[in-house]
Amino acid sequence: MKKTLLGVSVIVVFIAAYFLGKHDNSAASAQQEIPELPETGLDGNKATKGTSVLKFGVFNPKTSAKIGQPLPPANLPLAKIYSELQQRADDGNGQAACRLAIELIRCRHFNARAKYLITDPSDHKQEGNNTLNDQLLSENSQDEERLSILERTKSCENISDEQYKQIFKYLRQGAYAAEPDALIPYISGDGLATDFSRIRSHDFDVWRSEALPLAQSAMRMGDPASVLLLASAYQEDNDFFSGMVSNDPFQAEIMSQLHSRLFAIPTSVRTNQLTAEQNRTAANEAEQLFQQRFRGQTVPRGLSVNPVTRFTSPKKDDRAPCEH
Repeated sequence: MKKTLLGVSVIVVFIAAYFLGKHDNSAASAQQEIPELPETGLDGNKATKGTSVLKFGVFNPKTSAKIGQPLPPANLPLAKIYSELQQRADDGNGQAACRLAIELIRCRHFNARAKYLITDPSDHKQEGNNTLNDQLLSENSQDEERLSILERTKSCENISDEQYKQIFKYLRQGAYAAEPDALIPYISGDGLATDFSRIRSHDFDVWRSEALPLAQSAMRMGDPASVLLLASAYQEDNDFFSGMVSNDPFQAEIMSQLHSRLFAIPTSVRTNQLTAEQNRTAANEAEQLFQQRFRGQTVPRGLSVNPVTRFTSPKKDDRAPCEH
């Protein structure tokens, strides 16, 4: 009887070992299919020890003969460079994916703005008790804007609706390649459709699960624009990102204090839901973040998180999007 039981036990052990081994192999295979991102900081350099890096995604730049080559110069028609950027992005070049996505976002914006401006000019006149001189200045300014927008839309000709639908894919790729020019727009939801059909799309579900972890990681990596997003998100609900993030008075106070230090703005005394001890703790944590993540250095107050204004100067762009 003992021999029988022993034999059964051995068989059970072998069966268990077989299935456990199979499970481990499957898990290992699954992990290999999701490569970790390169440990690069937001400046494109290899992250130093102890620096948080993005590890949430599935994108990892592949070895490609074109990865080291510069991207096309600024101000070229998008249709002229679209195929090259798309090919390089599909080859795993996160910088090319970033450039393609930002160019598409800007063209989408300029086309929408152009449609608005070509309507009856009287629709855009300022109302009120303005002097004739003020009205003339306003109309001249609108004419200049209309001319500027129409000139920019020329560089966006021959881009199809299907191509515009690729914004999310390539913006997300650029974000997970730790391209700073793609990261903040992706977190903000700029890769999503501009109408409310976005909330029915699979892209929206993907973005919603990733945006906050990415914003927190970007902040730990020292991206000042992420502080702007988080400072608003933890206390307001005025856009998709802030509306998706649960309000948190303690985190809101930390980000508000960090924002004041980072942009050299006097800290305001705010009435909030925190105790005096919690306020002191929040101030201490903000100071630690400022020193550790931002090296105690301030940044210009005019920093923009908008991918349109971020790369648009009154005349021509100073640099192409996603240039390092």
